[in-house]
Amino acid sequence: MVRITSANVLAGRSTWPDSALMTALTLDVDNDVRQTAFLAILELCGVGRERVKQIEQQLDGGNLVPTPAALQHILSEQTSI
Repeated sequence: MVRITSANVLAGRSTWPDSALMTALTLDVDNDVRQTAFLAILELCGVGRERVKQIEQQLDGGNLVPTPAALQHILSEQTSI
């Protein structure tokens, strides 16, 4: 729970790139921590709140896995819009 809270705090106070969030995304054993870090990174990269909510629903539904590759794909979609 503390690691999830930490990722949320970093989302609100950090700037991208944030090595702590990337470490949490890639190495944390808890999927909830990885998911929180994933969403926090998206917010830091300027992805709109509505899009982040859609992505969160995909994560919750098991249709998306919070990985660096998925992050890169979403961000590349964002920049091509």
